[in-house]
Amino acid sequence: MYPLTFENEEQHIKHIIKHPTFYKKILGMALVDDLLTNESSVNKGDLYEVFLEKLLQSKCSDHWTIIRNRKTRCMDIRLIMKENQELIIGIECKNKKTITKNDITKFKRDKIENKFTRSIFVSRCGIPKILAKEDSCCIIDDDLYIYTNTPIFLSGIITCYLSSITKDEKSTHTNLEKILHLYE
Repeated sequence: MYPLTFENEEQHIKHIIKHPTFYKKILGMALVDDLLTNESSVNKGDLYEVFLEKLLQSKCSDHWTIIRNRKTRCMDIRLIMKENQELIIGIECKNKKTITKNDITKFKRDKIENKFTRSIFVSRCGIPKILAKEDSCCIIDDDLYIYTNTPIFLSGIITCYLSSITKDEKSTHTNLEKILHLYE
């Protein structure tokens, strides 16, 4: 496919229309490259959101529609259950050094304002008054809080939590305990 040469803009446009997957892949790579080379707190957050979106797509896309949302006041990622589209989970990703009380307040406000059925708060640092130990999680009401820098841990906890929505709650807590025990 390389090198790409075009006689004029019209040929280039036709090529884009004919090969949309190719351009989506290139643009996606450019976004990640831009996020990696222009390190700012916003870019670090965006990169973590892209990472989590890709992780969810690889683990959960059979039963869930995954939507990364760049709007304010609505959480970073939405999961919509394919079998019951009224069941929507909001996920807030935090890739920062300190979680503030305001971060938690915003998370709870966004859940209510957007009418999420459940929500997940993922942090790469401790969550005050909730989680201090890395590679830990807890469920408060229907909200899952996760503090980790370990992709396998994150994947296991979220997969287990999502399966709990359609399965027995007791088995979910047992599976969460097994995962947590591995990281003690």
